[in-house]
Amino acid sequence: RYVDLTTSPSTRPSMGSAVEPQEVASGINWRDAKEARPEMNKYIKEFSKDFVGYIEKNYEWPDVGVERLTRMLDYTVPGGKYNRGLLVLWTAIDTCKMKGLNFGSVEKKAVVLAWCVEILQACFLVS
Repeated sequence: RYVDLTTSPSTRPSMGSAVEPQEVASGINWRDAKEARPEMNKYIKEFSKDFVGYIEKNYEWPDVGVERLTRMLDYTVPGGKYNRGLLVLWTAIDTCKMKGLNFGSVEKKAVVLAWCVEILQACFLVS
């Protein structure tokens, strides 16, 4: 865990243990990988639809490119262990805790970032 060594030990935030589920707006215990994976899968459908819509609207991609992007997001990206994506979420939880913020206020953004990392990993595996 990251500790700011520029502050004195008495002013450093408590690192604490796992974040309790009630600290999260959705009530999901993101620390439990078995519970977190299905919840991440719920987000990928919405994220994929929004992302493909953005690409279609803002870029002149051929239809075959949009179809391949959609297929990648539907079939290649989901289904893994999500180790990197979960690490992003756990880092966001710890950072919020250290800064005194409610993770619920950034939960959706953290999940989107987690999926971006998973998509990046899928691209590395393909290339």
